[in-house]
Amino acid sequence: MGTNAEFNLRFTKKMIEREAAAAEKKYEASRKKALDALKKSGDVETARIYAETAVQNRTSHNQFLIMASRIDSVIAKVISSYFIHFWLIDFLV
Repeated sequence: MGTNAEFNLRFTKKMIEREAAAAEKKYEASRKKALDALKKSGDVETARIYAETAVQNRTSHNQFLIMASRIDSVIAKVISSYFIHFWLIDFLV
């Protein structure tokens, strides 16, 4: 709600999601280059290099999404503890 930690976590999550989107775009570009290399010139070695790059970008995309999901769960825990803390203060006072 209003904690600095929550803001920082949300900001970090958004940055990671942007990185995931960029990795997905790179994946699509590399995949298209690999297919074009096979179709146009039949150059298997170049297509293999592009395909390896595409796989690496897809893996990066998935890892970024996993990290964003983990940060989202941490945000939920921070919010929960924030409310519990103030609930206890109100309850005990």
